[in-house]
Amino acid sequence: TTRWENEGIDYSEEAYATMLDAPLDDARLRGDEPSVLLLRLRVHNPASKPIRAQIWLQVSTPEGLELKNTMLLGTSNKSGVYLQPRLRAVLEPEGGTLQIRDLPPSIELPPRPEDADRQPAPSAYGGAAVWTALVPAHGTKVLGVKIPFRTMTLPAEQKQVDRIRFDTRLDETLGYWRRRITSGMRLHMPDPMLNSFYQAVLQHILVSEERDSKTGYTMCPCGTYDYNMFANETDIQVRLLDMRGLHQDAWRCLRPIVELQGSKPFPGRFRETSAEFHGVKVDAEHDYTHGGYNLNHGWTLWTLAEHYLFTRDDQWLRSVMPSMIRAANWIVDERKATMQQEADGTRAPEYGLLPAGELEDNEDWGYWFAVNSYAYRGLNAAAETISTIDPAEGGRLTKEATAYRADIREAAFRAMAMTPAVALRDGTFAPSIPPRTSLHGRDLGWIRNILYGAHVLVDCGVFDADEPAATWILEDYEDNLFMAPDSLSVPDRDWFSRGGVALQPDLVNLFVSYLERDQLPQALRSFYNDFAISYYPDVNAFTEWVPTLGIGGGPFYKTSDEAAFLTWLRLMLLRESGDRLYLGSGAPRAWFLPGRAIEVDRAATFFGELSFRIESHTERGFIEARVSPPQRTRPKAILLRLRHPSGKRMVRVELSGKNWTQFVPDRETITLPLDRREIAVRA
Repeated sequence: TTRWENEGIDYSEEAYATMLDAPLDDARLRGDEPSVLLLRLRVHNPASKPIRAQIWLQVSTPEGLELKNTMLLGTSNKSGVYLQPRLRAVLEPEGGTLQIRDLPPSIELPPRPEDADRQPAPSAYGGAAVWTALVPAHGTKVLGVKIPFRTMTLPAEQKQVDRIRFDTRLDETLGYWRRRITSGMRLHMPDPMLNSFYQAVLQHILVSEERDSKTGYTMCPCGTYDYNMFANETDIQVRLLDMRGLHQDAWRCLRPIVELQGSKPFPGRFRETSAEFHGVKVDAEHDYTHGGYNLNHGWTLWTLAEHYLFTRDDQWLRSVMPSMIRAANWIVDERKATMQQEADGTRAPEYGLLPAGELEDNEDWGYWFAVNSYAYRGLNAAAETISTIDPAEGGRLTKEATAYRADIREAAFRAMAMTPAVALRDGTFAPSIPPRTSLHGRDLGWIRNILYGAHVLVDCGVFDADEPAATWILEDYEDNLFMAPDSLSVPDRDWFSRGGVALQPDLVNLFVSYLERDQLPQALRSFYNDFAISYYPDVNAFTEWVPTLGIGGGPFYKTSDEAAFLTWLRLMLLRESGDRLYLGSGAPRAWFLPGRAIEVDRAATFFGELSFRIESHTERGFIEARVSPPQRTRPKAILLRLRHPSGKRMVRVELSGKNWTQFVPDRETITLPLDRREIAVRA
């Protein structure tokens, strides 16, 4: 329900979309069934005198319109008269009048209500339907609107839309979505906006999916209706679905990328393309591929490996392992092409990297560190996963991944040596790494320098989060790149309130690096600045990017960016690091104020399902937690962080009422026992 006020009138809009006559059953839908939006608009007059309300409905692109009883039909456009009228909407007013009005071409917005007495003018195209109603004092009028998703020209289909009523499938539709959005991991934080956003994003992802009616594949784009599939941004959503325990939904999104492997190559100097994870081309008429991102291949291989770690489904792994091995071998084979030496016998700058290709939205070809970092991440993760089924093959790929990482590091350090050091805000200097080889400084634009700049080397594990090179990269991002003219900030004024984020903030994982470095103030600054500039509370959604504060760019409901942010939230509360499991490691101190609670229920982890609840009673001197550890696989350690809201030192810990000594006061962490199904902690 959406509410607003305009010129003394209160408006309340209820709307939902459903199938016109097909069941709300994912397993039975083909993907080409007609759907319909049902909308009920209530117009309330709070004043003591009657008031005239007027609602305009325009069609884009402009069409000639006519009303046939309650059906609004498109009859023509600039190209001529349609062979058959096209149903655009069914309008069901409670009183008042409906008419077709002409809009002058120079006017973008409808005339004001006081112009209602102007006589309608005939138009070949470009008209609008207008509902005018006199609303009595303290009274309400209602307009019902039904809009089919696809164009309908057949009278039988048009009558179906005419017959359906707002309440016909409301309870069924609400029940379907309640079941879907409450499935899997449940989170509760002492932050109503984050709780609401967490629930909403799953619906955004599921609504954005489409079914290919020929193959039955579920296609998972990243921008609801504006975009097709960028494989890497599909992968971001898959990772969140797996974290939520929705493994079947995750696999449905991955499946077309795997089974259509090599169906469409991405741009680059690659010798062989049949093993590439990128294209989702069903046939010549049905190609769901968007863009030419070389990032897609390694990103997808990493996502497949993580899908197995979440599910430990050996049967599934055996079924996809041939595709994964082909993808892994593609990386091994393609990078051999760059293992060349210069005339003086030294390595070429791009030695051991993948051949030149396209990075992301920028279409220039290069030896991008980001592309190679994700390829390494995918190869290394695939090696670990494949080792569980085939130790010999996994061991071979592990050696290849280790050698690849060494080559990327050498190329990055060589590029660093050829690039001038950069000044930092404290008067010192730091080494700098360009986004590609053979570049002695900055590249062009924020996509190359920031979005997929040097930090990806840290994010993908080419550099460890706590090694000096990672520190230099973070310092350069914070002091220079985030303060550059093509970012959001002005140095000295905005370093805190706008710092730590990029123009497309959810694709720059500084939050994760700070979390791994245990730099919580920096991590939380990135987290909340991201949310503040991205979130639209009126529609509970993110846009794709933020060209300037308050104005979103790209599509609303940008599901991959929303999923990336919620992945941060999950890692803040629950994070795997190798064979260790961290609980609450990034939670803000404010969430531990007296009476507040943090709850994670039915979370999927690499070790199995986990739940915990933390309650703060610091007014009585303690914080307590109940933990249900994972039982499928035992991690090497489970560490719980309980942060006093005022930063007071932890002095005593009890486990099930008994003294427990395995805690580190300075880090506010407690090492939990691994042999129990339920653990009660008080600190």
